[in-house]
This record gives sequence, C-alpha cells and structure tokens, in this order.
Amino acid sequence: MSGFEFDNVSHKYAAIVSKVLTTECRAEAIASIRNEGQASVLLALQKVIQEAARMLLTHPKVDEHLKIYDRYLDVQKLNALGDEAGSIQNPAPRNKSSRAQ
Repeated sequence: MSGFEFDNVSHKYAAIVSKVLTTECRAEAIASIRNEGQASVLLALQKVIQEAARMLLTHPKVDEHLKIYDRYLDVQKLNALGDEAGSIQNPAPRNKSSRAQ
C-alpha cells in the first residue's frame, strides 16, 4: 500500500469513527465515557478493528491473494528464527481455518 493509499484509508476510517461516535451512537458514547471512562471507547474501537480484520482475512478474495503471498515466504528462515527464539511452533501454511481463529 502506498503512502497515498494508506492516507486515504486512514482518512476514511477516521471519518467513520468520528461519525459513529459523534452522531450515530452519540448517546451511547457519552454514557460509556461517563460510566466507564474514555478507555471504554478505545476498547470498543479495538473490538471493531479486530472484527473488521477477522472479516477481511476470512474473505475468499483476500484468501486467494494471500496464497500468492505464501508462495514467497521463506519458511525455512522463519522456522530458523522461531528456533533461535525458542519457539516450539513452526509457521503453518495459510488456510481459512488457521486465519479465522
């Protein structure tokens, strides 16, 4: 992703978050901040981001493109890195079930 593309995505995301918090779910946001503090809003946004990432990574088109990415991974180097770090897990090839966890 180019810097321009990243900036564009960031701009759109910020606009959505601002609209949700200040317009569409304003009363809920205020209640959450009053009852649980500002951290509650950040936690809620984190959950939204995690769910969006899960949905993205399990989308068939993304899965198709990640298989191309997998062809270029140097699994031997990644395994050596894990061995050096003391990891007992080796990278597994991607499939829908391994990413959906």
